[in-house]
Amino acid sequence: MEITTSWKEEGIIEGERSLVVKQLTRKLGNLSPELLAKVNGLNLERVEALAEELLDFTNVGDLERWLAG
Repeated sequence: MEITTSWKEEGIIEGERSLVVKQLTRKLGNLSPELLAKVNGLNLERVEALAEELLDFTNVGDLERWLAG
């Protein structure tokens, strides 16, 4: 049962990451492979925080600073 829960949780995280990447791309344009890798490596808590913070981003530098912080 634990394995199913892990798969389900990973599916939720992947879905949220995918949505955040789409939002970032729409707002900032195409992202470099390095930035995409960093976003795709975030845990659920950080992905959710990024989903809120990206609303205030105006350029890729804002994302880079957020990821570095």
